[in-house]
Amino acid sequence: MKNGQRARNNWQTPPRNQLEGNLRPHDAVPSFFEHRRHRASGRAIAMEIRNFKDMYIAEVQELASVVRQLGECSPRVAKAASHPALKQVILDNREAAETQKERLEAILEAHGAEVEAHIDQAMQAMLYETNKLLPMLKGEDLRDAGLIASMQRLKHYEIAAYGTAAALAGQLKLCDEQDYLLESLEEEKLADIELTTIAEREVNPDALTA
Repeated sequence: MKNGQRARNNWQTPPRNQLEGNLRPHDAVPSFFEHRRHRASGRAIAMEIRNFKDMYIAEVQELASVVRQLGECSPRVAKAASHPALKQVILDNREAAETQKERLEAILEAHGAEVEAHIDQAMQAMLYETNKLLPMLKGEDLRDAGLIASMQRLKHYEIAAYGTAAALAGQLKLCDEQDYLLESLEEEKLADIELTTIAEREVNPDALTA
């Protein structure tokens, strides 16, 4: 097999349980409209998005997957962090993620949609890259700097997802749901600012002189 083909195959099989130490391959990445998985078999089944509201619901389901995955990996990330301020931000954000998860579940349940119908595979891939990076970073200060850089990539993806979902809710005149999404969006923006502040004031200077 050629190297290029091998690389493409590796991209199609990121692990399911990133940052948990048990890295298992899952099925090849399905096509764009094949995100829904049968609960019993775990196999991807075709999904149709017929209208704007369907697209909005699918976006919220993907977002619920993003929040769920980030919440699951937070304990391990916090354990890997050394700076107390960084640990605290990670733990605080985990609590915020639980509230955000409840908001998303309320939105989906109001529409009779499954909460875990989608798996956001872009987030899976980014978490996999974070998991791969951590052992490469030697020393606590450098590892913390790398953690913040990785976390902010994840946050920026989450912020974009919230912004998209809120915009779609606005188009559908779902004002209460848009308010929920915008509230979560602002929480994620504040968390991103906190990470930047910690990086600039503490972590990056320490890593630079380590």
